Amino acid sequence: MPGPIENQIREAIVRRHQKGETLRSISEELQLSYETVKHLWQHWLKTGHIEPSYERAKIRGTRLYSEVYEQVVQLKREHPRWGAALIQVELQRNGFKPLPSVRTIQRWFREAGVNRSGNVRQQRVKTIQRGQQVHEIWAVDAKEAMRLRDGSWASWLVITDEASGAVLTEHVFPPEELDEN
Repeated sequence: MPGPIENQIREAIVRRHQKGETLRSISEELQLSYETVKHLWQHWLKTGHIEPSYERAKIRGTRLYSEVYEQVVQLKREHPRWGAALIQVELQRNGFKPLPSVRTIQRWFREAGVNRSGNVRQQRVKTIQRGQQVHEIWAVDAKEAMRLRDGSWASWLVITDEASGAVLTEHVFPPEELDEN
């Protein structure tokens, strides 16, 4: 986002345009985009002052999607387990256009206080703790047919203790054909 235009420049734009200069020539001379100069002039015509108006920025909620906003909040209240992406699909099915982004819908949930409550959240499965005592559980890991830097092949077998993490034994050997018997 570009920086704000200083009030001295704003005054110069209004003064020069009132004297008859075109907005295009003013924009070229001040090295501002034509759209910026045009918007500053229109702001002066509408409000009678050159200072920017920040009143619209103070308004919370939505300006573009007011009808959709109510529908989104209502759907979330009716279906607390539905996420923003699913509600966006529902809005599309119901013919709402333009559609807000998923992030916008999530922000609306937060602002309206309709986020998932603690009792609706799914409980995380606790990690299973195995091998609390040394030599209670051993982990066996095998890597087969690994190509080495010299072009040869090797397989590797490692046995570790889960509680201590100690390597109990390891064995590296060339891959072998299995007997069919």
